[in-house]
Amino acid sequence: MAGDPHGSVPDLDGLRKEQARELVAGFLAGTSDGAWLALDSTSELLGCYGVPLAYGTAATTEDAVIAAAARIGGPVMLMADVAGLVRTSEAGTVLPDLHGTDDVRRGFCSLRERFADRLAAVVAQPMIPSGVEVTISVLQEQLFGPLVLFGLGVATDALADRAARLAPLTDSDADDLIRSVPGAGRLLGRPGAPATDLAALRDMLLRVSQMADDLPQVAELELSPVVARPDGAQVIDARIRIQAAEPADAYLPCRQPSASWHPPCGH
Repeated sequence: MAGDPHGSVPDLDGLRKEQARELVAGFLAGTSDGAWLALDSTSELLGCYGVPLAYGTAATTEDAVIAAAARIGGPVMLMADVAGLVRTSEAGTVLPDLHGTDDVRRGFCSLRERFADRLAAVVAQPMIPSGVEVTISVLQEQLFGPLVLFGLGVATDALADRAARLAPLTDSDADDLIRSVPGAGRLLGRPGAPATDLAALRDMLLRVSQMADDLPQVAELELSPVVARPDGAQVIDARIRIQAAEPADAYLPCRQPSASWHPPCGH
């Protein structure tokens, strides 16, 4: 709405909502308690909302990982696909800047030894140009619905380092999230360092917000890291936990969209 100081929830193009619902329903049909999506299903669900993952090839054998790295034709990073675990170098799941067959072989073996039977696959991915790393998350809040969180750096349990708003986000909400986190100046630019592509970050936040609002079965979502640069933003890794949505309780406080945490309505 023009002139609305709180902004408006925009219409996003390229959404495939019915495909997303079918994917979630099919997944829940096979698991009564819900679980973390596999990497390929995570990529497919994000793609339904126009949030592409960085290109990568998942493989389960040493030879297949070496072949995938050779097709990339340059320095690669290997990521361990371990259910429910954010793939970060701090967690020991990411091995960056590997050159040649010997590096890739040693990397594969180290991931296999570290995670043993928890290792579903190893993903070979091109090295991504450096930028500012951010995290975009969704958590289902029992009283108010899905929260969209934004912060600098890789995933962390410290909520104080992140800003949050209720879904669905307005365009103003998305802008506020980007500007309100500690260290936001790294995104906004400073002498000698150009600003990152704020429009690309805003669009990604809005698309994740729309997914969370459309699909209450998305119990938890984490995009970490997202590399923000002056020429765009790229999701390097993601995880999504799906569980059956509980019926809404008529006695719970009503939701107010486009807001941060609020007390119950009428208070």
